[in-house]
Amino acid sequence: MPLGIVSDSDFDTEVSKLDPILFPDEVPEIKEIEKGRGNNPEVPEAIRAIIGDTVISAGRQEALKIAQQFGVSTSSVSAYANGATSTASYNKPNKDLKEHLQKAKNRIVSKARRNLFSALAEITPEKLSEGSLREISGVARDMSSIIKDFEPDSNKNSGINAQFILFTPRIRNEESFEVIDVEALEADV
Repeated sequence: MPLGIVSDSDFDTEVSKLDPILFPDEVPEIKEIEKGRGNNPEVPEAIRAIIGDTVISAGRQEALKIAQQFGVSTSSVSAYANGATSTASYNKPNKDLKEHLQKAKNRIVSKARRNLFSALAEITPEKLSEGSLREISGVARDMSSIIKDFEPDSNKNSGINAQFILFTPRIRNEESFEVIDVEALEADV
């Protein structure tokens, strides 16, 4: 059939000649795709706080176990540990959640600080002379690193890291200079 405008009966005749597998009479139903969060409800603030606190105090694996029980994704666990409510808001933390996580860190820091002072108090001149304080100094070092890791950012380095690049002058050898030959004059002696 030539290309052009055809009547409805001619069109139906041509369509009936087509392969029924490729062109079935029934058009499949198109389902609406759920967009956004779909049927997933928002995770309550208390559960976010519990999961974020667990990441800090017991580790990520324990927090993942809790998250699995509540149907929370692993990416959300990372966001909650950072103080954010989702991975989309990772760089803009939730104020309440961030404060809760900072309180959890402060609890750990205060306990580490108490243990640090106890360990330092155990270092006496007698124990120094005995040489059995490797474990005690190790505890002090470990508590100090815990405090350093959990201290708020305001007490850490201000982020100003100066870098100085010094250039030394290039040393030139004799061959790099222009040579001028001068004849020596003999002096009358």
